[in-house]
Amino acid sequence: MAGLVTAGFVAFLLSAVDSPPAPDAVSVVVAPKKTATAKPVRIVPAVNPVGLLVTFPKPTDITIVLAKAPQYVKIDHTNGELNESASKWDCVEDKSTGLLWEKKTQDRGLRDAGNFYSWYNPSEVSIGGNVGAADNGKCRGGINCDTDSYIKAVNELKLCGFSDWRLPTRADLMSLVQYSEQKKGKGLVERRFFPTATSDWYWAADTDELNPERAWYVLFYNGRRMKAHKFEAKRIRLVTTRSQRSNRKMAHNTTTVAADQDALVANKPEIKSGASDS
Repeated sequence: MAGLVTAGFVAFLLSAVDSPPAPDAVSVVVAPKKTATAKPVRIVPAVNPVGLLVTFPKPTDITIVLAKAPQYVKIDHTNGELNESASKWDCVEDKSTGLLWEKKTQDRGLRDAGNFYSWYNPSEVSIGGNVGAADNGKCRGGINCDTDSYIKAVNELKLCGFSDWRLPTRADLMSLVQYSEQKKGKGLVERRFFPTATSDWYWAADTDELNPERAWYVLFYNGRRMKAHKFEAKRIRLVTTRSQRSNRKMAHNTTTVAADQDALVANKPEIKSGASDS
């Protein structure tokens, strides 16, 4: 790695962010400024960062990006925000991304957490892709058990006031992964807001670029992104965008700081150059 930053300096960066305490892990990317590759490092901060970018000047250019931790809010069926203590809710918004997620039920109905669906998207044929497999899952709710049928059914319901629900991309799904939930053994998802979440696999909207007969999914047992044949049956969790901010272009508050700036003298980082990038 072209540059190393002491834990004390990372703690200094985190202490500069004015936000409430949160136990969730945050992804930190440390890499040379002009290098295409970056290696992630996980830390557990004392605060919930809102996104911070720090760039050092030459000759020791490195960039530290602190990804935003989720800021979940419970939403009712009319699109109203609820207190965290609410016992009934239908959707969950992540304020850090603007994404709105459906909350699964346990009523043996259309949105039951135990339903499985094959990956199917008829519009794929218009771009020369593989449409997948229709009705090859196992579900309740009186619909064909595939992703396209479920999306249409939920949009007809106007769940939480929206009719543009979609299958999430794998990047969307990865924003749900919370490694702090690992010890609980029920999936890497914040269970205070997604109580019916499992450690199972969930379909993403993305087709495998190298093999269009396959699509991507995320396994919430370990947070891995993987690929499977579209005829396989997996769980799904739909998403839409409630606010203008979307994690397709995650907005970070950015600050540029010179390493020799007077304000940083007391907390000046120890930077070691020349280490191998391995």
